[in-house]
Amino acid sequence: MAVALKKIILLLCIANFTCVRIFALDSLVLIKKIPIFSNTISTDKTGNLYIATKKNYIYKYNNTGDSTGFYSALRRGNISQIDASNPMQLVLFSAEQNVVTLLDRLLVEKNKIDFKKAQLYNCPSVSNSADGDLWVYDAFDNILRKVNEKLQVQNTSFNFAQQFGQEVKPCFITEQERNLFIVDSSYGILKFDVFGNYITTYHFKTKEIQYVNGQLIFVDNGKLNLYNTQNLSEKKLDLPNANKVLQARIERNIIYIRYADSVCIYKLI
Repeated sequence: MAVALKKIILLLCIANFTCVRIFALDSLVLIKKIPIFSNTISTDKTGNLYIATKKNYIYKYNNTGDSTGFYSALRRGNISQIDASNPMQLVLFSAEQNVVTLLDRLLVEKNKIDFKKAQLYNCPSVSNSADGDLWVYDAFDNILRKVNEKLQVQNTSFNFAQQFGQEVKPCFITEQERNLFIVDSSYGILKFDVFGNYITTYHFKTKEIQYVNGQLIFVDNGKLNLYNTQNLSEKKLDLPNANKVLQARIERNIIYIRYADSVCIYKLI
């Protein structure tokens, strides 16, 4: 019993109401190590992995690490973010060019959206929306905007600097499960509804999150943290080579970890 209690760190109900037990570090089984220098990664709910390389190529892998797709983003600027929340519409974002590229599930380009045409010149992050629009933070005006593919503004928020009494510097935006989150690595995780109305702030220091079945999932100091927003409990999982972890994501019983020179796929047994 003591061994079992030591090994089991948490019980998490994740996508499709599947209960996944996350065990201690020695129970993570390496499925595949992909040697690759990357800028960022993302995953979708079916377990597909997307990697943006330093040379600005996008690679797609399944949850066993087999390559299933490729896209060249050479003319799109460095890809700083991939939003795969909708596998049918992959969002690639280049913050240095303020350009979004939309791909279909086969990584075929559907559209290019240049925010500069809407006089949006300083946008640190974007997010797909369930209705097909895009959330974008206008850092010049300190306002969150929702735009469609024709750059028509569908919604705007309050002025963040006035609302919070300080400048908010988002590094990540995501809409998941009818909630919108804006992550400021020093201020915390701001939660909004799907209309852009502010709800609350979670004061965790991180750079990126997932939100699954009411739980915030994020990396902090080499650990995968799971914070239950309903009962306020928090669980942690040590990650391999913790001091070298740049990103980590979880889909069902698979963990994806990005390091400087590789991306590793682990199975939770």
